[in-house]
Amino acid sequence: MAQRRKGTYIYFNFTDVAIFGAVVKKGVIKRRAVVALPPGTLQGGWLQPEASLDFIFDGLLTKLKVPRGSQAVLALDGSLVLARKLDIPETIETNQIRGYLFMEIGHSIVLPFEEPYFDYTVLEEDGKREIMLYAAPNEALKQYTQLFKQKHLRLVAAEPQPLATYFGIEAHHPVATEADTLLIWNANATNHQLIIIEDHVPRLIRSVDTFAADAWDVDVIDDQLHYRYRSDDPTVELVLDEMLLEFSRVLDFYRFSLAREGREITNVVLAGDFPFRD
Repeated sequence: MAQRRKGTYIYFNFTDVAIFGAVVKKGVIKRRAVVALPPGTLQGGWLQPEASLDFIFDGLLTKLKVPRGSQAVLALDGSLVLARKLDIPETIETNQIRGYLFMEIGHSIVLPFEEPYFDYTVLEEDGKREIMLYAAPNEALKQYTQLFKQKHLRLVAAEPQPLATYFGIEAHHPVATEADTLLIWNANATNHQLIIIEDHVPRLIRSVDTFAADAWDVDVIDDQLHYRYRSDDPTVELVLDEMLLEFSRVLDFYRFSLAREGREITNVVLAGDFPFRD
């Protein structure tokens, strides 16, 4: 799990409709800003080749007053990240897990993309040795690395966006104890993620796409995003119903397949910038 970082870092969260940024010093938010993106600039977290972020991203850096050489932390779009629970052989020591994964990914551990960027959290459960593996396409991460390098920023960490949401909530508004099971429902304009945290450890991460980015007109007013749905398409109700159904599915899956010792979800946090949050 991530630890609170000392010093000053610039945190960025790229979505298909906007880029969020925050200057954080010793765990305290000093400045924050957001800029809207034209539809098609990003798709599922991938920067599109024909799109130019220079002017827009420069505007965000100006708002944040970011000096050259700043340390940056990136939240990877939930659509990019695969989260999977894996058993680890008992013969593998804790300090050998990363090397084991490096050797086995692509062989005994099959992922839907090549050359993944990966990280993991160790789970100790009922005498078994398990991890939660997080993996994303390395090519997608390279896109951001190149962008940050062009802007003279040092990318020092990349975190799955669902986990970054949890880290932020836990750092500033602790809502769960060791005995609690927390469900975070993080929803934005184009996808939503359901994250279950048990004993401060992620047990499940589910990311589902919803609307296309071009379904929205997006404006930034007083550093807040304002959305307008572009049509009276009745399928919007179907998408909302499917989101609620997915919420119910995750609750049932946890209750009947994942929960230990009859545990239940004790706290629910709704996060994100979902246009229909009202």
